[in-house]
Amino acid sequence: MINCVINKLIDNIEPDEAELNEAFDEMFSGLSDEITSTSFITLLKEKEDLFQTKSMCLSCAIKSARGSISKIRQIQSNLPTFEILQFKNFENYFDISFVMDIILASNDILTTKYIFPFQKTQSFETLKTFNIKPKDVCDDVIENLEKTNFLYFNISNTEPYYKYTNNILRNLPFKNILNIVEKFLSPINVKNQFFGVETKDDVEKFANICLNIGNHNTLILNSGNILPFASIEGETKIAEAWKNKIFTYALTPELLGLRRFKLDELKFENIEQNKEMIINLLDNKEKGAIYDFTILNSALALYIVKKASSIMDGLKLAKKTIDDGLAKEKLVQIQEIYS
Repeated sequence: MINCVINKLIDNIEPDEAELNEAFDEMFSGLSDEITSTSFITLLKEKEDLFQTKSMCLSCAIKSARGSISKIRQIQSNLPTFEILQFKNFENYFDISFVMDIILASNDILTTKYIFPFQKTQSFETLKTFNIKPKDVCDDVIENLEKTNFLYFNISNTEPYYKYTNNILRNLPFKNILNIVEKFLSPINVKNQFFGVETKDDVEKFANICLNIGNHNTLILNSGNILPFASIEGETKIAEAWKNKIFTYALTPELLGLRRFKLDELKFENIEQNKEMIINLLDNKEKGAIYDFTILNSALALYIVKKASSIMDGLKLAKKTIDDGLAKEKLVQIQEIYS
């Protein structure tokens, strides 16, 4: 089917949903060779305007990719897990994603993240500085998850989806559908998600996609800058995909009683400095830009998983988690188990 779809794209004919699903199934399961898969993805990029709706193409890709990683969805798949996603690699900016995971875990929210040991990312480097080693799926995962509400685990490069798409991702010089699909996937069926998209126009589009693929408890935002998180510098557009409905609104720091800071105040020079920033925050030695940035985004995360009844209540809970030392205690506990 993938060759049939390729021929249709070459002839400027839009494939139907069933054909697209089959084509993606063949690619993600490794039934098509890398050259064919690369041709398919390249044509999808070149023929973007051909599709009546890009969301249909993306939904087909996500469904097929989810099917291909079902084998490793064996870890507590029915628990209310949470994951923070990022559409951009924001190296040299404070690693708020890691800190938010700590804050959520401190409040009995099961937080999960999968790490690619064969790819160097900021998240992976942050873990290394704290001597936290992501687990393999078979390494007492459930026991450690129950103790800490925190799980960073390795994805094997032998799994079909990753094995047959990683080379394509690395070698194609342009952003393509695989870059986006990857962010919607979690091998443990994450039910609650928080992520930033690249433009304000994408916020509601991705909220609709979340509803179409069954993610009915998701917060999508754009802050108008490089970071995929709510802004302490200006306005953030937000869409909540919640129980088959979408709610959109805008937030500014002032609306929540917070201060405005320049984005550059979140930058660091090296990963060791990032570690120092995290430690100072959790030791109550930081009450500036990093503190406000952390409690703002943690408040949104606590709210979307319904640990807080409102964003303002989420702010109070995030502050308490840091100020009372609960986040620091959780970090120490995680280091003891995952070192």
